[in-house]
Amino acid sequence: MGLETTLPLFEQEAHLVTERSRLTGGLTFQILKHSGVSLAHIVEIRRLREATGQSCDVTTDPAWFVAKTIAEKRRPWLVLVRQSGGLVAVLQLAEKCFFSIPTGYLRGGDAFGQGFLIASPHSREMLLRAGLEALFGRTHAQFLLLSLDASKHN
Repeated sequence: MGLETTLPLFEQEAHLVTERSRLTGGLTFQILKHSGVSLAHIVEIRRLREATGQSCDVTTDPAWFVAKTIAEKRRPWLVLVRQSGGLVAVLQLAEKCFFSIPTGYLRGGDAFGQGFLIASPHSREMLLRAGLEALFGRTHAQFLLLSLDASKHN
């Protein structure tokens, strides 16, 4: 019964992604929560880190991020942003849980790195806005706290 009731929601969600992509210049979004992150996603994100010059920042490594988030008893979320089928950005967020119940309160980044956003420097702002719009438009997320390295934003 559970599968029958959730399947139409996934179909509806996929439809919303297609609609949203028309509004944001051909971008499509995939939101992965906790157990939805696979080895294939990790490999793809690591390739993006190399392409964007962020491979030296450990906070952008998806395996490190997922392990750290789970160790902190939070729930990892990844927002994958694609253009023409290729991965162009990833938002890495951690959801606060209360007695293992998701709260909708998300946090991204820290003072030491830019781990919450993996994207090309010249399109970071646009991709961040599009990813956040998709996140809040398609999920139960209610609040987001982003921390940035102040030395990189003069």
